[in-house]
Amino acid sequence: VVVMHGYLDDPQYARLYEAASYYVNASRCEGLCLPLMEFMACGKPAIAPNHTAMKDYIDDSVAFIVRSSEELTIWPQDTR
Repeated sequence: VVVMHGYLDDPQYARLYEAASYYVNASRCEGLCLPLMEFMACGKPAIAPNHTAMKDYIDDSVAFIVRSSEELTIWPQDTR
């Protein structure tokens, strides 16, 4: 995990995308997720939940889709 602060120009973003192995999106309330789309446009695989607007443009051919639930669960007894 790399944490970056501050402004990144286009060449810095390109280097960041190139260095990444995949993009993880754990958002629960995402609309159009521009970073997810940018990483996929660079040919990087995504890991994202199967809800909100993301399910309109990701599937098993471009992402590892994580099943998600609105229900509360308790770990480790409930492994939904």
